[in-house]
Amino acid sequence: DVYKRQVHEESPFHGLKPGTRHPYITYLRLLDAEIGDLRIDTLTALHVKRWHAGWSAGGARPAAGHMRLAILKAALTFCIVAGHSECRALRDDIRELRLPGPRARTLVATADQVRRAMKAAHAIRRPSLALAYAIQFETALRQWDVTGQWYPLQDPTLCSVVNGDRKWAGLEWRHIGDDGLLRYTPSKTRGSSGAEVLIDLSLCPMVLEEIARVPDAARTGPMIVSERSKLPWLDHDFRRSWRRVRELAGLPPELWSRDLRASAITEGRRGGAVNDDAAKVAGHTNSRITAEVYDRERLEAHRRFAAARLGRRSRDP
Repeated sequence: DVYKRQVHEESPFHGLKPGTRHPYITYLRLLDAEIGDLRIDTLTALHVKRWHAGWSAGGARPAAGHMRLAILKAALTFCIVAGHSECRALRDDIRELRLPGPRARTLVATADQVRRAMKAAHAIRRPSLALAYAIQFETALRQWDVTGQWYPLQDPTLCSVVNGDRKWAGLEWRHIGDDGLLRYTPSKTRGSSGAEVLIDLSLCPMVLEEIARVPDAARTGPMIVSERSKLPWLDHDFRRSWRRVRELAGLPPELWSRDLRASAITEGRRGGAVNDDAAKVAGHTNSRITAEVYDRERLEAHRRFAAARLGRRSRDP
């Protein structure tokens, strides 16, 4: 039963972040409708191979096929843990399959393209979007940290905003200190390594330009707030607005707003930043000691990384 992973009180499903939970719910519903009535002991990996071809629309939608397959394997793994040993054979056989998946994304945005997106955001009177794009690109924070995430009330995540049956956590003005440094623990590491990113905003000119537009009295609570709802953006509204901004700015239709983080890392590496600095800026560490003790090292890493990016930017035509 693919739903066991979703409803069982000890399922790791309940620990998923909102951005990950939504596709799980969507595809679990589809899997239940498509194969929920089949008996595990009548299935082989060849059945899954044929399903995957259909899920992927013959290769036209590889991401959809990849996601369905990943959720199926996750459901089988949890069923094994829950005592249904008959799921093990199918799970292990699936691992032997060599099925095509989505290609790694390679598209990156340039500083000029990000500025065009910011200009387009102002043109449609959504300055919050311009600030979000600037932060994503210049700090290399993930989109769901910049715009934040909405959680169910019962989720254990500490949140500062409550609206109805949901609560929100993400980047807030309080994360910028009087020293101009941004200190933030990304949601991805909050429950594991606790790795904190430390950003010197004096080396992030796009961010400073947008912050200067925000009145001092408005610099409280969430940094990115929808002009329409007066609350942090909902993910689907943010993505829909990006499509409008992207078209107005004349950006490639394949470019996602989430690509701005990868674009930041790419610009830094092309500018000569060492991989170790890029990893620290991105918050890629498994060392709690590094996260809690070496603040100065991480700050200097950001300064070297940002200097490499600005140097590269000044050389571009």
